[in-house]
Amino acid sequence: MWRYGLTIARYNAILRSQDFVCALCGDNEEEDFGIPHAKTSHWHIDHDHACCGPGSSCGKCVRGLLCRKCNMEYLPAYERLPMHMRDSPLFNTYLAAPPAQQSEAQVIKGRDNMYLPTSHAFLTDRKFADGLDRAGG
Repeated sequence: MWRYGLTIARYNAILRSQDFVCALCGDNEEEDFGIPHAKTSHWHIDHDHACCGPGSSCGKCVRGLLCRKCNMEYLPAYERLPMHMRDSPLFNTYLAAPPAQQSEAQVIKGRDNMYLPTSHAFLTDRKFADGLDRAGG
């Protein structure tokens, strides 16, 4: 995460704003909602390579969290197309309004910063988040 300018809280906020699924295909490859156990999480941090190049990010150009296929195959192939051939509403919406840059992806203090990314408690603690929303926090 640090190579992409993200804190654990920011990573959690982005994943929460995406309903814990890939921001492009809506899939969640893991049966346990991405909760890491013995293996590393499958989420890839997508960012605009025009800003920082591949392999790292300033954090401001992070667009969302994607599954491996969308991040390594589908999105790069789409971005290589000439502009006049980019006619997919799904990809165009994602690129024009990336989930990580929406207000829903802002860190909720006391929720997003309390857990490791995709921990079971984070995923199931909806009552706490709902209470914060009602309290204006």
